[in-house]
Amino acid sequence: MALADHQNLNGEPCQNCPSRAYSEFADLSYECACEMERARSRLRAEPGDHIATQGIISTALFFVTDGMVGLWRTDVNGRRTLVRLVHAGQSLEYLCPLGKPCPYDAIAIQTTLMCRIDAAFVTKAARDVPALAVQLLEHAREDLDDAYEMLLARNTRTVRARVAALIVDLARRYGRHGVRGIELELRLSRRDIAELVGARVETVVRAIGELEVEGLVKVSGKRVVVLQGDRMQEVARESPPS
Repeated sequence: MALADHQNLNGEPCQNCPSRAYSEFADLSYECACEMERARSRLRAEPGDHIATQGIISTALFFVTDGMVGLWRTDVNGRRTLVRLVHAGQSLEYLCPLGKPCPYDAIAIQTTLMCRIDAAFVTKAARDVPALAVQLLEHAREDLDDAYEMLLARNTRTVRARVAALIVDLARRYGRHGVRGIELELRLSRRDIAELVGARVETVVRAIGELEVEGLVKVSGKRVVVLQGDRMQEVARESPPS
């Protein structure tokens, strides 16, 4: 893995650089900022590249500046499941405790730019700058809230609603405005989608078919066009009949 400095995949100035993010966390001293610069390296991961491996001790923080990373968890029976996605502006430090075995396989789903920050620096900075430690805890709380929301959605939303919500979120993050609507290159397989929304593959395929029949999306292979964004957001809130 190699990388370009402070640019996203389009060659534009990166808005998710850790130096920007950490300036939001706390006012680092000049010395601390210099240490961070020395402690970090910039990486480029291609689809399929492993960033972290389940069971291996974490020695660094990875901050995604562009692209998308999938987190897969393997259970005691050897079944491997996609449990969540990590997008630009998000990091792995509160998902994978530094110095502890990683609880998942982190793999790039699409070309991804990241900053890798040495674990020793993160530990020292969090100890020396209390505001930074507080902000890291706040990020952990936000991530836990997301997990609760996911569990709630599985209990209170239809599969079609969960699929629609995922497509809307990906279109917002990665879609481009086209003539007919928001165009999205869907890098996830039907199985990936099923695992993320907690449903059977057959049910997900049927749900996508229903969205097409209703004229809300157009799907051709991995290319998806969201034709009616507002209506898709309404579908994303559907609850099963009582």
